[in-house]
Amino acid sequence: MIASQDFQPKRILTGIKPTARPHIGNFLGMMQHAVALQEEYECYFMIADLHALTIPIAPDTLRKNIEELALDLLAVGFDPKKATLFIQSHVPEHSELAWIFNCVISVGELERMIEYKEMRERFPENANAGLLDYPVLQASDILLYRPYGVPVGKDQQQHLELTNTIVRRFNRRFEVEYFTEPKAMIYKGTEKVMSLRHPDKKMSKSLGEGSYIGLTDSPDLIRKKVAKAVTDSGPAEQGSGMSSGVKNLFSLLRAAGEPEACRQLEENYREGSLSYARLKDSVAEAISEFLRPIRDRRAAWEKDRAGAMAIFAEGSEKARACASATMKDVHSIIGIR
Repeated sequence: MIASQDFQPKRILTGIKPTARPHIGNFLGMMQHAVALQEEYECYFMIADLHALTIPIAPDTLRKNIEELALDLLAVGFDPKKATLFIQSHVPEHSELAWIFNCVISVGELERMIEYKEMRERFPENANAGLLDYPVLQASDILLYRPYGVPVGKDQQQHLELTNTIVRRFNRRFEVEYFTEPKAMIYKGTEKVMSLRHPDKKMSKSLGEGSYIGLTDSPDLIRKKVAKAVTDSGPAEQGSGMSSGVKNLFSLLRAAGEPEACRQLEENYREGSLSYARLKDSVAEAISEFLRPIRDRRAAWEKDRAGAMAIFAEGSEKARACASATMKDVHSIIGIR
């Protein structure tokens, strides 16, 4: 019996789709946590370009997005000396293992995935098979590297549960104890960042230019976007005494600014002595300083794009060595070689 001797108790994997340049919501919600994990875990960080194909995207756009995301990841602190940085499509074992997993999971289980149902309702003209099969490829992404855990947001927990279903189904069908169920490593400590112009919705580029703050936005652009942020957005939320727009501004301030300055402004707000203009100025200044190191590193990598892509090429070779070892075992288990 081939057992799970290659399971790595300190290994984790996560991936990011190259569909749009990341914004501060992406950084606070996932990226900064992943960067911190490099200090404790053996990390595999993937540009998930195959997953990007589930939506219509021009080849030239995808190629550009992959390169831009590579620079962005290096700029925010993903460190090739501490982690393996790679591109999903450069490791063909991802697609091969996904096909094998397709043969142990049912269509009905995939059709019950919440994200698939939501996307099918929102974009019925794009309900392609890849969208349905997305979580199976995601399971392949994870299990190729035999990790301990996967950093996920709460909205991705169902996908990881399906991954663990696949683990149990595969092991039972082939009478092995090969794959191990990875643990969900839920991000904690950061409030969900909402849109500046639509504070009832999660920050997204799809909501318009003024709705998000890009990681490389200039101080002047940040100031203009924050100045137009919605404040009076309906009645105050229960417990906070703030409208959703004001609450979102304070959330950004807590994440990016000095704790004492934030505490003082919150006190001024409760007292009724804080103007929206002053609050917005403080938020813009805090975010601009918070993002300055990222802007500076991004500008440096702009001058060495070839070097950045070489890092991901080297990481892809390392990732493929790990993935091919897994597939060698899988081939033996299922009886094809």
